Amino acid sequence: MVEAPTGNDDVPTGDTEPQGDAPVPHGSLRRSDIRAVMGTAASAMRRCYEETVLRGPEPHAEGRVMTSFVVGPDGGVQASQIDPARTEIESAALHQCMLEVVDGLRFPSPGGGGVVGVNYPWVFSVSDFSTEVAEVRVTPDTPRLLSRVEGQLRVFGASFTSCLTPSPGHPAVRTGLEIRVRFELTATGAARRVEVVDPALEVAHAVSCVRELVATRRFDPEPQPVRVELRLRVR
Repeated sequence: MVEAPTGNDDVPTGDTEPQGDAPVPHGSLRRSDIRAVMGTAASAMRRCYEETVLRGPEPHAEGRVMTSFVVGPDGGVQASQIDPARTEIESAALHQCMLEVVDGLRFPSPGGGGVVGVNYPWVFSVSDFSTEVAEVRVTPDTPRLLSRVEGQLRVFGASFTSCLTPSPGHPAVRTGLEIRVRFELTATGAARRVEVVDPALEVAHAVSCVRELVATRRFDPEPQPVRVELRLRVR
């Protein structure tokens, strides 16, 4: 069994062992070849994390997810799974998405005509996806509450980024532009009375997207309603 971590060009090549209990022939794959193929899946894995974890009920979750799979004699993936003992993000939706990506990969045919078992870790961090949240204010002025709300908003940065990305019919949002959003954080964790302050006309599409994202998010509940204001800055 070979474990080929990302971003490590010093991992030596070598033979691997197949997964499972069935007596199947051993094959071999160079670790550099494994890394190269897995590198082509990086953007798809990133989308899996964005669309399941960051937009899901636990957007703070981060850490390692260990994918384990078997490469068959033809280079196709015969079987795949998430190793729960070596995985830190417990999200069934993320795991399913990642396995769908793995199952579609194609590797070089293993040397010796056998199969190769591979452990490949993916590490996700919310900080890798953050849009710059220039400022967050809460009323009343409570440092503990401010820190918690600010952290949650930074986690949502990936979704804010999608609102500010150019798309067909929508111009690019100029660098340095700030969008101010105000809302009331309720006892259920929902955001209500969401408003965008002094929106720029040229980014009406982004303003609408940001307003919808904030309105549909769930924060940690507060005993009493709290007013929140944030400024999003385009970098």
